[in-house]
Amino acid sequence: MSSTKVIDYSFLNVSDLSELRLKFELACPEAESKKLKDEDKQAVVGQKKERKTDALSIRASNNAITDLSGLYASVSSILIQPQSLKWIDLSFNDIKRIGEAFTEMTELKVIYLHANKIESLKELKPLRALTNLRSLTLHGNPIEDKKDYRLYVMHLVPSLNQLDFSPITRQDREIAKSFSRALESKIRRARENAV
Repeated sequence: MSSTKVIDYSFLNVSDLSELRLKFELACPEAESKKLKDEDKQAVVGQKKERKTDALSIRASNNAITDLSGLYASVSSILIQPQSLKWIDLSFNDIKRIGEAFTEMTELKVIYLHANKIESLKELKPLRALTNLRSLTLHGNPIEDKKDYRLYVMHLVPSLNQLDFSPITRQDREIAKSFSRALESKIRRARENAV
């Protein structure tokens, strides 16, 4: 077991999340340089015991990641407590879909997804479950150009204090509340008309 604050996969040509385990020693050099305790040196059925870190932050920016499916399993392979992850940087990748990638990591406070290829605001809906999320970056994605993008994100994730490195003010929150009421009313009318 190693102990470090941030495990850094940036610029390691990661294209698939399964590579997090394979490139662990590159991302977390402290793990390689520390002397293993005797119990860590023991073989388990002829295999080396896999080491993990107690890091709370992962930096995986500037890679070629396209798909976030399997994120939790990959994070579980390198972190002792993956559900306790607080911060993840996946900026400057080729991510188009978020899916349910973050839903099991309920302690996340910061997610960087800027400079990716996310096109649909619908992709952000699963972020609603992250009630501890305080900072989110999405600028540099095609969704940034959508009408009411900022208001929609504040509506989805009301726990945010910062969006795209810009603080969310009290006035922003009031406008977002009005936006939320109008959006919910529009959805309700659409459902009633569909019946």
